Amino acid sequence: MVMPKFRVCLLLAALALAASSAGASTEGGGFFGEKGSPADVVESLVNLGNSYSRRVQRDYRNAKKVFYEKACSLNRGSGCTGLGLLYLSGQQVAKDEHRARELFEKACSLEDGAGCGNLGELYYVGTDVAQNYQKARELYEKACRFEDGAGCGSLGNMYALGRGVRQSYPKAFELFEKACALKDGSWCNNLGYRYSRGIGVRENGRKARAFFEKACDLDDGSGCTNLGLRYARGIDVRKDSARAVELFEKACSLESAGGCNSLGLMHDKGEGVRQDYAKSRAFFEKACALESGEGCNNLGVMYVNGEGVAKDPVKAIGYYEKACALKLGRGCNNAGIRYMRGIGERKDLARALEFFDKACALKFGGGCFGAGVIHAGGMGVEQDFAKAFSYYEKACGFRHGGGCNNLANLVSQGRGVPKDAAKAKEFYGKACALNDNVGCFNMGIITSRDKSDEKNQALAKKYFGKSCDLGYQKGCDRYARLNSSLKAN
Repeated sequence: MVMPKFRVCLLLAALALAASSAGASTEGGGFFGEKGSPADVVESLVNLGNSYSRRVQRDYRNAKKVFYEKACSLNRGSGCTGLGLLYLSGQQVAKDEHRARELFEKACSLEDGAGCGNLGELYYVGTDVAQNYQKARELYEKACRFEDGAGCGSLGNMYALGRGVRQSYPKAFELFEKACALKDGSWCNNLGYRYSRGIGVRENGRKARAFFEKACDLDDGSGCTNLGLRYARGIDVRKDSARAVELFEKACSLESAGGCNSLGLMHDKGEGVRQDYAKSRAFFEKACALESGEGCNNLGVMYVNGEGVAKDPVKAIGYYEKACALKLGRGCNNAGIRYMRGIGERKDLARALEFFDKACALKFGGGCFGAGVIHAGGMGVEQDFAKAFSYYEKACGFRHGGGCNNLANLVSQGRGVPKDAAKAKEFYGKACALNDNVGCFNMGIITSRDKSDEKNQALAKKYFGKSCDLGYQKGCDRYARLNSSLKAN
């Protein structure tokens, strides 16, 4: 379970934002097709599903318990809050959520906004108390009145989600902006993300970038990561890989898993820096240690391919499994692929299916596809075309071209479902639109069968050409034959 954000008080306490990782990889294809280009990284999101940004506690070795105890005994609210955070995190003291709540209550009574906000989090999540949105809202309101930015942001998210209050995006954004103005970088980043995606507000790239810049200036790692991604992609700014690297370096130094992973990808490909697999691996390792599924997955890819490291399938699958445990569907899928292909001489189809199922449950189309292949082929299980159809249908729904193509194969052959030529053609078309080379080839075959209309032959040639461009030799062969035939006529 991910610990919610609990606010930083003054003195020596500190918190760092853990960004969602970015940059992904799948097995097969070229090296950078596996890891993904830095420009394809998905922007990280401060968790919109809860009232808090996802945060992790930094090491409190420098936050001396004795200082907090002394400050709290002198009725300094920030000292009580800091001590409460130690008990909540279990750093320097035995974890004690009840004691943490008592300290937050004292801090709040002493008009410390962070204390009220942290107490609100306990009620929002239901930690050591019964979950109570009304009580959480009252405490966030109090925290916000005491100029606690995180309290304003958390209250805003309640309005955005309609939890404990009537949903109101205008009210939510008013509170988000107040949180940002109070120099809470995580909420500046939250605003940037919302404007970048049009969540509760009209999409506005210029405003998104401005909020990411402010977040980064406030040392919010996610803000630096998201700003770096805009420079890596050239979104609303001139593409500048060197500037992106600078921002990812800052993000990584601020313990942003996404920043470390993105920095690893830049070194991996040599964008904005000289290509350096050793540095790439080091940054992926840091990202993985910060619980970035993408970072762990990318390490797995390095050990599969032997890029900058000796090939080691055992280490690779260990990283894939860790990525999977961190709920990264791609990691689960890659683990499934390794078990299906075999680690050394050993294959384990039962484990392969287990990981494909996990990937599929995480809405990763490749996992549904893999499970479909196992059931269609009767690989370690009884052959079951109906199950295969179900998996391929899910894969296709998750925009996996191979899933659409195999779904069409079953429909065209009447395996597990009634035959339906029109449906099969529809699925082949979708497979090709998703750049599946075999799907394009099959569309070419179907279209070329109708020789009564020259337009169909020209269209078939187009499908074969696309299949060829996507690397399918049979598509190239059919393109050449059809092209010669059309010229002869």
